[in-house]
Amino acid sequence: MPCHVLGISAFYHDSAACLLRDGEIVLAVEEERLSRIKHDHAYPERAIAACLAAAGITAADVDTVVFYEKTLPKLERQLETWILTFPRSLGAFVRGMSRYLDGRIDLRRWLERRGGFRGEILFSEHHLSHAAFAFFSSPYERAAVLVADGVGEWATTSVWLAGPDGIVPEREILFPDSLGLFYSIITAHLGFRVNEDEYKVMGLAAYGKDSFGGEMASILPFCEGGGFVLKRRYLRLGGRERMASPALDALLGPPRAPGAPIEDRHRDIAHSAQARLEQALLRIEATLPPDLPLCMAGGVALNGAANARLARRRPLFVPFAPGDSGAAIGAAYVGHWLAGSPATPLPARSARISPRLGPSFSADACAAACAAAGLRARPLHELGGDPFVAEQLARGRIIGWFDGAMEFGPRALGGRSILADPRDPAVRDTLNARVKHREPFRPFAPAMLEQRATDYFEGAHPVPWMTEILPVRPERRADIAAAVHVDGTARLQTVGPHDAPRLHGLLRAFEACTGVPAVINTSFNVAGEPIVCSPEDACRCFRAAGLDALVLGDLWIAGADR
Repeated sequence: MPCHVLGISAFYHDSAACLLRDGEIVLAVEEERLSRIKHDHAYPERAIAACLAAAGITAADVDTVVFYEKTLPKLERQLETWILTFPRSLGAFVRGMSRYLDGRIDLRRWLERRGGFRGEILFSEHHLSHAAFAFFSSPYERAAVLVADGVGEWATTSVWLAGPDGIVPEREILFPDSLGLFYSIITAHLGFRVNEDEYKVMGLAAYGKDSFGGEMASILPFCEGGGFVLKRRYLRLGGRERMASPALDALLGPPRAPGAPIEDRHRDIAHSAQARLEQALLRIEATLPPDLPLCMAGGVALNGAANARLARRRPLFVPFAPGDSGAAIGAAYVGHWLAGSPATPLPARSARISPRLGPSFSADACAAACAAAGLRARPLHELGGDPFVAEQLARGRIIGWFDGAMEFGPRALGGRSILADPRDPAVRDTLNARVKHREPFRPFAPAMLEQRATDYFEGAHPVPWMTEILPVRPERRADIAAAVHVDGTARLQTVGPHDAPRLHGLLRAFEACTGVPAVINTSFNVAGEPIVCSPEDACRCFRAAGLDALVLGDLWIAGADR
């Protein structure tokens, strides 16, 4: 009988579920893609149902359920924080405890009742779930693993040594000393949303200079052995409104109100905070065994600029979903690993794991969605297939691209993408203003043929999941002008023939048309919405975003004026 292990992440942000059958992923999907609530943190009922349906089983057939963190140690940390910061924390205490009063304080029994599970229910440590996903999905037989985020149960940064016998903890840094929390208080100070807009700080950093380096050293001083401290005087724990104290405002100046104009001071704060984060990570990396490659996960691993600097020091693997949604996959791997099943390796190291782990839809489902939306569709093969799409991109069309199974993680990687010609720098402004409705300083990523990346990028190597930001060669910047950030870098996605076969073919066709082996690739959504999942989602977003055309499987849908 096959062994089924279900991993779940929930109740903080980016809930998700992943089902393994004998160690192989059957399906993995974030709840937000099905509920259509961005960063949905609720119990992933829809995602679990999709996983079970894909396997043709019921909840009672699941052998092991693994939750991605230990709830009681997390509650202990929350209670200690609320007590130490009373009475300011009274509101946070009431709101926080209310989440447990529906029975979740005994989560094992709660899952049995809510989910109908009859098998074993286990709880992985938060950072172990991150580490397991990073290592078991990597190509390495042995590696050092670095996990850095806001906080798990107590750990905020942890180092692990991983090999054929498993993953062994080496050391950790505890709350509230946290690189993720450091970056979050800067995110909030700059008027952005915590746990959602940290990438905006990274993008804004390229526009500034390091004029706040001394202030950042005061907030996050370094210790021996790669350690660091987040100075308590700059924190305001336990409250709801802000995590920063008035001392931070005195040090950096008044906080920017959300939506207010961005000044040079804000750009410089972002630049110095980014520099301090990179310094902290490089100091940790310097303490790791020099002969081991590095795997990295946790929310901090979404920082592509820092990742690129680490990758220059040693081989680096960052999975396609290093945040909490990916921890659902890691939790499932932990369950399979603890079960000791020798049936299937965890996972096969012979091939790069694909992020295309979500639902896929038939040609009939795509046609039905078009008909229901009142859209006129033509079979794409009658127009010339994907080479026709390449020609349309070369003519300046902005195109929605819906192909195969949905990606898992925060990046669109060729399954649910919006594509455009990278040669015209005006495309960046058009995408930001007309399509994505977002800040004008936000950059876009180029998807490029893997074999051509070294011609365009300094230090290029395979980065199929947009996990690193690399310098573009000066002589090539005009070719991909819409993708080059103000500092001459771009968040590269390399595309090999096995990463996204159809996107790879489109890139070859676009190169044949234009001589440029890349297109702009951004997620198929508008601001405030998750990436589209179903054909119905794609048809709605096609209209809402004002796209010029939509490729829906093998269907071509042109805009009203096309």
